[in-house]
Amino acid sequence: MSAPKLPPAVAAKVREGHTLEDDPTHGLSSVRRWTCTTCGDSVLDSGPVIYGGVTERTCEESREFWARRS
Repeated sequence: MSAPKLPPAVAAKVREGHTLEDDPTHGLSSVRRWTCTTCGDSVLDSGPVIYGGVTERTCEESREFWARRS
């Protein structure tokens, strides 16, 4: 499977190391979501706001972050 083509504004916010796949949200939602297949963090695009763990931490940082919480 090839990596999804992210909108430029979303790609600009993604921190390094993540391998993203399209992860559709609920059918009634206008938010688009992509989830990292390695760490499980996501990036969400609601139009004016792009947010999620993928925008805050590298993949390695996310794996360490979630390992400390389990």
